[in-house]
Amino acid sequence: MRTAARAAVVLLILGLGAVDAAAWGPRAQRAITVTALQMVRRTMPDAFRAEESNYEADLLRGALAGVSQLRECDHVGEFEEVINLIGTEIQLLREARRHEPSSYFSYRMGVLGALMSDAVLPFALDPSPEAKRLLKAMQTDIDKHLRQYSFIPIDKDLAYIRNPQEYLKKRRTYYEDARLLVKADYDQGVGYDGYLRKGGEALFEEAVQAVADAWFTVLRVEGDPSDVRPSAESVTWYLADEIDYLLTVKHNQLEAEKVYDTFADVNPDILPAYETVGDSFYAYGAKERGVAEWKIALAFSGPDRDRVLGKLSGHFLREGKALLAIVGAPDAPDTALDDALRNFEEAFVYDRRNKDAETLITETKVAIAEREERRALAAETIARAEQVKHEAESAELSRSNYGEAIAKYKLAINVFGMVDDEFDEHYTAAMDNIDECKTKINRIITSLLEQAQDKIDEGDRLIEDNAFDEAIQQYRSVPTILSLLADEPGADYANSKARLLEEAKKKEADVGPARERFDAQQAAEKKRLLDQATGGTQQGPAR
Repeated sequence: MRTAARAAVVLLILGLGAVDAAAWGPRAQRAITVTALQMVRRTMPDAFRAEESNYEADLLRGALAGVSQLRECDHVGEFEEVINLIGTEIQLLREARRHEPSSYFSYRMGVLGALMSDAVLPFALDPSPEAKRLLKAMQTDIDKHLRQYSFIPIDKDLAYIRNPQEYLKKRRTYYEDARLLVKADYDQGVGYDGYLRKGGEALFEEAVQAVADAWFTVLRVEGDPSDVRPSAESVTWYLADEIDYLLTVKHNQLEAEKVYDTFADVNPDILPAYETVGDSFYAYGAKERGVAEWKIALAFSGPDRDRVLGKLSGHFLREGKALLAIVGAPDAPDTALDDALRNFEEAFVYDRRNKDAETLITETKVAIAEREERRALAAETIARAEQVKHEAESAELSRSNYGEAIAKYKLAINVFGMVDDEFDEHYTAAMDNIDECKTKINRIITSLLEQAQDKIDEGDRLIEDNAFDEAIQQYRSVPTILSLLADEPGADYANSKARLLEEAKKKEADVGPARERFDAQQAAEKKRLLDQATGGTQQGPAR
């Protein structure tokens, strides 16, 4: 067993990174934690494990974080205070152990381990500058020589700690002598090569044993007459901290919500506890969830209500400003300005002294009024454009005033184009009407081009019937029809219009030669008939 323990410590020390810890150096604290875990698992193989989870990482994280993670850490300094805190933490964790092992339970067990290991280390609980100097030197030197340490369990079996004061008194029989010797060694320049050359390993063994015993005390299923159920307030704060850990460290809101159900059941209406849970959800990014908890906190009385009111007011003020910042952006919702006003008004409800919210309410109301004026102007512009469009449709239906119809459709397009994209419903209506007007203009253009082509085709037919004057009339009507199409550079119909005009002009010019040919044919035919009637001879005039 001793050989295995020695080997384990050597393996654990290799490649450890630097992490801030309360008293022991990071390498030593990690080695203490993992060696104590091996001791506990000799008796409890499944310690800090669940069916599909291993919480060793959380255990180690808590050990490296140290006692600073406890809410009572501001009151920890003297040995008696540490004793009380250890006793309270053991009983609290025994209560938490009733539930399935979790990541946060393991984390707090790591913190308890750090607290126990600190309690047996000289100068760890002394806040004086001299003690801090000596502790820093010890941390560095023990971490440096940790590879040379081996571990031999001090006690054969793990102990159930019924009285932390009596337990640690036995563990600290060397304590005062060790303090004197270490101080003398460092003051005289001997440093680690004095007492700590042998005593450092003994301190390490004491720390491992103390941590293992504390964990065993928490994990043992059998109760003890010395056990004391923690208060509902203590359990409430434990669960609040667990929610924060699950959100902040594990990023698991689903598990945090499960813990919240228990938190709400045991919480004896502690306003700051609801506030703290709200803080955790809010910081995690679940802002609405955090706000809901802050509102629950306001249901209870106490001097902390003003602080919660300030948080709620600040939240709604930030939300309103964020909405105000995106007003006018392409992807901003149409309700951004109204939503901003509602947030500012709610911020003011929670804090009537908030001048920023009061000012923003006034400014936002002015902006809303100006926006409504622009909205009304956009609606009026669309109505005016629709009236022009209706006049164009009437002119088109008359079929005798296509030119006026085109002009009015173009005017309607220009008026619809005055509507910008500030209001989606108006902008969409304007764009749809513009497309419709363009379609109707194209339909008229197509109809006029077809009419011009029909006139040319009709002129061709009349020429075939030798109705030359009527054909000329048809050709000459083409420019009149096409005159309704303005000569706009780049117009789609420009080439077709030019082609038809040229074709009509050419065909009109061809009518004269065609008429002459026809007249010549008629004269020849008439002569042929006359000759045929007179026998091919013609009498000359009488002499």
